[in-house]
Amino acid sequence: MKPQVFKGQNSKDAIFKVRTALGDDAVILSNKNVDGKTEIIAIAPGDIDKWAMQASSAPQESKGESKASDSTVMRELKEMRSMIESQLAGVAVSQHKADPGRLAVAKAMLNAGFSALLARTISGYTKPGTPPEQALEWLRTGLSKHLKTLDREMIDEGGVFALVGPTGVGKTTTTAKIAARCAVKHGPRSFALLTTDTYRLAAEEQLRGFGKILGTTVHTISSVTDLKDTLDELKGKKLILIDTVGMSQKDKRVSEQVAMLTQAGAVKRVLVLNCATSGTVLDDVASVYTDSEHGPLYGAILTKADEAIHIGSALDVLIRRKLPLLYVTTGQRVPEDMERTDAKRLIEAAFAQSTNNPFAVSDFEMHLGGE
Repeated sequence: MKPQVFKGQNSKDAIFKVRTALGDDAVILSNKNVDGKTEIIAIAPGDIDKWAMQASSAPQESKGESKASDSTVMRELKEMRSMIESQLAGVAVSQHKADPGRLAVAKAMLNAGFSALLARTISGYTKPGTPPEQALEWLRTGLSKHLKTLDREMIDEGGVFALVGPTGVGKTTTTAKIAARCAVKHGPRSFALLTTDTYRLAAEEQLRGFGKILGTTVHTISSVTDLKDTLDELKGKKLILIDTVGMSQKDKRVSEQVAMLTQAGAVKRVLVLNCATSGTVLDDVASVYTDSEHGPLYGAILTKADEAIHIGSALDVLIRRKLPLLYVTTGQRVPEDMERTDAKRLIEAAFAQSTNNPFAVSDFEMHLGGE
């Protein structure tokens, strides 16, 4: 199928038509204003390859040249989509110029670190004519409802949990914190510790040190067979925690590790995210783990909240990815620097952090002043 043209009264209307016809993953090729209306040219994601082949093919091209051209077209299309969607986010925000309530919502979210995508969506749902203060209260309440938290602890539910995520997010220390909580509440023999991190000697030794303090042995896992046999030996334990090897979300071994965990049986995967990381990276990491063909994640743990300039970006990812939040960690102490917290408190904290921010978006940047 070739690219299609969609026209709307404004960008929001046009995008709605695109998504209705082609889905949320539609690729936007161009966006322009025609006679006071928004015109968007888009194509279904499944048709990109065919269209790219047609656009790039020519009789005189060799096979190698054609492949190179296809790759270039695909890269340019992706870059174009990212650029245009970012521009549309600004267009949508500027459309709130005549509505102070919607503007207040969009501005507050952007300054708290929430994405333009979520800010655009939420501000669009704000009732027109709502006073700014009332709109902001509605915003906090609404976000609190959409941020999922579990009403039970891992240590009470029991089972096998694997902490997954990139290197340096604090998986090993967080594993120790959860184990310590379990030891205090259910006794030192109620849990077991496993590690798949055979790449970093320091990480394994760190976990073994925690295990010694907590009075338990750490089992090293190197294969699916190892994991299955070890879990069978430990089936009498209330809680089994697996500290996995950290790796970039772009590493092909991520899928191999997830496959090993799921092939072993009822292993619940918990994604560990560093609050001090940029929103773009956080979303990229979450997309890799939530898009896994091996089933959904059990939930997420946010680490290093004490180091983050703002936690809005991390909360944004949890809300959009619909990931339940299990714990928030705020330091290295085991087990003190980890807590369960309610959604309302976290949302309030996110907006409180946005004050005195030199990178805050002003009315001028939102196209409301300075003209």
